[in-house]
Amino acid sequence: MKRTAQLAVCVAATLVLTGVGTDAQAHHAHGRHHTRIEHDGNSRVLLALGRLDRRLDRATRPHRLASLTDTDRAALRTNVAADEAAVEEAATEYAYRPSRRSFGDARTVLKTFHHSRYVVATNILRRAAEVQAAIVELQPQVALGSEDEAALAAAGQLLAGVEASDFRATTRHATVTAARQAVARAGALVTQVRDDLATP
Repeated sequence: MKRTAQLAVCVAATLVLTGVGTDAQAHHAHGRHHTRIEHDGNSRVLLALGRLDRRLDRATRPHRLASLTDTDRAALRTNVAADEAAVEEAATEYAYRPSRRSFGDARTVLKTFHHSRYVVATNILRRAAEVQAAIVELQPQVALGSEDEAALAAAGQLLAGVEASDFRATTRHATVTAARQAVARAGALVTQVRDDLATP
């Protein structure tokens, strides 16, 4: 089990056994109880951080990244390690030093970190690698100065803007969408060139 998940389970169990946090959760609508959640600990927040940590780990396990290039794989691993460290820091701070600030930091992590970004990124990067391989295959077949050569060059430029290092759990949805669209446009250009070459 990941360190953050272990921490969450242990601390949450302690809170439940001692009665700390659970009473506050049951009456969280009242301002006084909000203060207790912030300062005494909230098992739900800690368990949610533990789940997020596990999901980040599962989303980037070796078999999921196996189809990527070594460079892309290394970049995603670097980014997910930083994301997991941030989750662990938030969980540790709130577990051992519960306060309004650490409670807010923990909730911000839960709200802004999305493990699914890595799943989508893996699909985008895998497709980008396929399109790049097709460009390399087709380049020797197109005439210099032709529209097909220009199309392949344009496709390559689109792919150059899609970098694995840009993908993190906090990556904006618009950024992910732009990357997906760039790869799709590059793929369409490659298909166009392939069709042109196949036309007698």
